[in-house]
Amino acid sequence: MNSTTIYNVTQINNRVGLLFDRELKNIFIRGEISSFKLYDSGHAYFTLKDSKSLINCVYFNYKQNKTSNIRDNLEVVAYGNVGLYRQKGNMQFIVSNIHIGEEGLLWSKYLKLKNKLEKEGLFDFEHKKKLPYIPSKIALISSKKGSVIHDIVSILSRRAPYLDIIVEDSSVQGEKTVPSIVKCLEKINSNKDVDLIVIARGGGSLEDMMPFNDELLVRQIFNSSIPIITAIGHETDFTLSDFAADRRASTPSEAAEICSPDISFLHNTINEYKISISNSFNNYFTQKKTILDSYYLRILSKNPKLAIQSYSDKLEFSSKLLINITNERMKYYKYSINQYDNKISNYNVDAIKSRGFFLIRKEGKLITYNDKIEINDYIDIESNECTIRAKVDKISEKDKRK
Repeated sequence: MNSTTIYNVTQINNRVGLLFDRELKNIFIRGEISSFKLYDSGHAYFTLKDSKSLINCVYFNYKQNKTSNIRDNLEVVAYGNVGLYRQKGNMQFIVSNIHIGEEGLLWSKYLKLKNKLEKEGLFDFEHKKKLPYIPSKIALISSKKGSVIHDIVSILSRRAPYLDIIVEDSSVQGEKTVPSIVKCLEKINSNKDVDLIVIARGGGSLEDMMPFNDELLVRQIFNSSIPIITAIGHETDFTLSDFAADRRASTPSEAAEICSPDISFLHNTINEYKISISNSFNNYFTQKKTILDSYYLRILSKNPKLAIQSYSDKLEFSSKLLINITNERMKYYKYSINQYDNKISNYNVDAIKSRGFFLIRKEGKLITYNDKIEINDYIDIESNECTIRAKVDKISEKDKRK
């Protein structure tokens, strides 16, 4: 600024406001809350102070952000922009988020790393790998001790019994989480026999989720040659691993649904293909027959014997060629259809029972390996010929050392 120039108040305030916008955006301020007031408009006004200074703060739409337990004398870390209320020349900190105590430091670390990786392009959509429509083999990375892995396996076993599922046991909380999951990802990527990877864990606090915000793990997910789906935390939780993954699922159930289409849907799709192929052949034959009829009428209209004989030979040759081609194609499509029918029939419940297997139900629900059966429970044992009602009087554990 020129020392000989005379500025008006508005010009000075505008200059200061621009300076704040350029130098003091997206910053963190630690301090103690004082004079907290929430107005009917939903905006909150307060000050942040330390032992020597204070700064006026405003949190617009505070109620909509659902920040809880904000009160006087509370130590917090606030995130936002320093701005100038230019009409009165008052400086204020415009808050967009508040975290209490140590959680504020974790959140600060999370945002700084997110901004860094975002600038490098790790979260760009153009790097997302396409998920296989019908995968043959998937790998689930989670803790075998948690309920999440059992929920996903149960849903996949019901929806897509044609899937080959491998479970990689990993720590999902604490300091062992990152090296454990990274080791699993390296192992799966080195084998290259898996079509899809799912990383899952249940909900938790921001501190619980921090391993999934680790830079090493995020880069490992980004560099995976196999597509990855993440199902981490609650629906509202977004970790950096979610941003780097090729697809994020809000729940384990959604992850299972994303993995592959339901077998009943595939069955209906195959039936639609059968109808489509049949219609295509019918249309093809009708079209060729129309052409043949047209040639025949043209021959009859001219009636020279040599032309008739020539056209007759050509028609006979074309007819035989068409029949041969058609028969070959029919054999091919019939073989393909039988292949799909055989594959689906392997998972037909009646077919399974006809091979000598029994289905066990408890209270009408099919029992799987991870369902609980207790002494004195009544169970129904089904075959194709009958249903047997039985009462459980003994449960023996298999010797897992065998």
